Amino acid sequence: MKFSVDYLIVGGGIAGLSLAHYLEKEQEDFIIVNQNLPGAATKVSAGIINPVTGQRFVFSWKYEELKSEFLLFYHALEEKFNQKFIDEIQQIQVLESADEQNAWLARSADPLYKPYFSEDVADVSSHFYLSHKSLTAVLKSLYLIRTDSLLTQLERYFIQAGKYECTAFDYSDLVRNKFQLSWKGIEIRKAIVFAEGFRIASNPFFNWLPVVPLKGECLHVEIPDLNHFHSIFKSDYALVPLLEENVFWCGSNFYLQETELNVTENEKRNQLEFIQKNLRHPFQLKGHFFGIRPASRDRRPIIGAHPSDPRLIVFNGLGTKGLSLAPYCSQFLLNWLVREQPIPSDLGIHRFLAKGIIPPAI
Repeated sequence: MKFSVDYLIVGGGIAGLSLAHYLEKEQEDFIIVNQNLPGAATKVSAGIINPVTGQRFVFSWKYEELKSEFLLFYHALEEKFNQKFIDEIQQIQVLESADEQNAWLARSADPLYKPYFSEDVADVSSHFYLSHKSLTAVLKSLYLIRTDSLLTQLERYFIQAGKYECTAFDYSDLVRNKFQLSWKGIEIRKAIVFAEGFRIASNPFFNWLPVVPLKGECLHVEIPDLNHFHSIFKSDYALVPLLEENVFWCGSNFYLQETELNVTENEKRNQLEFIQKNLRHPFQLKGHFFGIRPASRDRRPIIGAHPSDPRLIVFNGLGTKGLSLAPYCSQFLLNWLVREQPIPSDLGIHRFLAKGIIPPAI
């Protein structure tokens, strides 16, 4: 393998693939290096983009800016591949406590939040059991991304274009000195972009960054009697309709600093108990999966060059909101790489240097 590229992208999750999409639009030369290893989060995620988060139902960070970018991104890919990747969807939210109910009422009366909050109380009694204390409400204008089909289509496309190597990136194969940057015979003329998710912990150049792993597990269950239910049901866990007919995704809990590459019987039991407790219909377990997301300690993505070598770039820390953040952040990274436009300070790697985090010499 002897050739040269401008950029080598390490990682084939939503971060690496969204950057590749924008680089291709700019007719930039690149190759993706990725091996689908256990723990990759995007493919097994529910694919939900939610305008509000938390028990107080506050807007996600820069949501309207993110929305304008991710809609353009996913609709462009739908047109490119003539395939459906994004749907608008509503969420049936169970309000268990008085605090949750009060927070919901306060938000639904706020003019900024009103477009996303329904005044109607959802009636799901024909499908779900609810305790006498519970109320249900409707959150509108969420988006559901068909993550597995999206990533599969992008991988196939870049493989056919000769821009995707299905292999693991071994750091020991990297040749880096003042005059040369290459990997396994591939000359890298400009930069390597490391978009490897939680495996940044093994990256000798960026393992000093405060990125923590968030492990989540999910079940796929078949529920034939819910074949006409096209909403998300959200309580302790979420039930989300998948592309496959009658199949739902169940999950949403995350465990901090957990990196075991396996599913657990405890989480499986908890999720099955949730379904049995809430669902009025019979169901069948189809699969049990896990994924590990990378989250920065300040809950913002991390973009930028290593302080000691500007040819080494990091694109990480997207956490649980990668599907909305990746298109937005990719544009900033692209504009910095191609047009030398500055990366916003709340996304840039240098914010950690200002806090006294000193990277080791490389």
